Order: sequence, then structure tokens, then C-alpha cells
Amino acid sequence: MQNEEPDDIDLARLKACLRGIRQTNDASFSELIALEEWREVAMVELQRRAAHALRLFPSDLLEKMAFDMVDTRRAMVEVFAESGPDAR
Repeated sequence: MQNEEPDDIDLARLKACLRGIRQTNDASFSELIALEEWREVAMVELQRRAAHALRLFPSDLLEKMAFDMVDTRRAMVEVFAESGPDAR
């Protein structure tokens, strides 16, 4: 995979994921093939995953985040910066 462009690498990763689904559950793979709105489905899944992480937050803090009473983006950026560029 040397000298591959980032798009080529991502395409290869996506194809590997799809092959895995096809090998383990062909019916699920067929359902994926029938989808036309990939972008929207992917966005819903990203939101679902983020929402799952938010289950750990206290309700009063979630309310403040929901009504823009706390700078959520700033907090995220600052916490990310604390761990340095190599921490993920």
C-alpha cells in the first residue's frame, strides 16, 4: 500500500469493512447495497455514537450543552489539546 493517496487508503478500508460484513452476514450486506442515501445513514450513525458517549454526562450539564449555555466546542478543543497531537 505504499504511495497510495489518502482517498485510496480510505476506499481500501471501506471495501475491507464491506467484505467483512458480506462474509459474516450476507443479508445485512444486501440491505446495505439497497441503500441509496449513504451520507445520511453515516451521519445518523455518527450522531448515534456521539449520543451514546453523552450518556455519561450529568443531565444538568447536557441541558446547558443543548441550550448553548456552555462552550462545548471550546471544552472539547482544550481537552484534546491537553493530551497532545499523538494521543488518540
